[in-house]
Amino acid sequence: MSLTESAFKVKSVMTAPLPLNGKRFLQLELLGNMNSALTDIIGARFMSDQCPQGLVIQDLSAGGLSTKEFLDTYGEAGDLFRAMGFDAAVLHFGANDIGEGSTAESFRANTERLIARIRSWSGKPDLPIILMSDPYRKGLTPAQETEYARYPGALRAIAASDPAVLVINSRRLMHDQGWKADQPTRLSEVLLDDVHYTPRGAIELAAEEMRVLLGPAP
Repeated sequence: MSLTESAFKVKSVMTAPLPLNGKRFLQLELLGNMNSALTDIIGARFMSDQCPQGLVIQDLSAGGLSTKEFLDTYGEAGDLFRAMGFDAAVLHFGANDIGEGSTAESFRANTERLIARIRSWSGKPDLPIILMSDPYRKGLTPAQETEYARYPGALRAIAASDPAVLVINSRRLMHDQGWKADQPTRLSEVLLDDVHYTPRGAIELAAEEMRVLLGPAP
């Protein structure tokens, strides 16, 4: 079961409810089934059958990725993707794509290819996809600025033709919060450099996106 082997398998299993036997907490130990061979434990998640409400987010991103780089790098991850049992996928791209010179048309085409690949991994042709456009970034030429402003529209066009795709215009959300070129003081609060977020910027962006996605907190 080691991922270092030339031929490996990814397996998943859901256990029966764990017996608390009157105890408030449990410690769970995961082991392979052979002492002579390595087993890689990719992960574990706990679910409450008494209170199943909630949201679990698994980050599968890597630094510096654009949609094209994702497509070029990850050709087949279906075994792992299916084992994790995702109900939906969030694609949050844009800033690195425009840095590579992608037009809005190529950004849309690559996003559509990425959606198709993720759905093939999941085995669900209608797997829900949530598209979020990256907010304003610095360091672009005027031509790139113009093209980057068209990215949210490219994502909206995908959703218009696919009922299982939802779009959140994060660019507009954060623009309304002052995350834009003509407010350099505000940009210094949310951007570490041309692209990367400050902790405050990351928190504000996530809060706005979750507010729109899930609705205001009760």
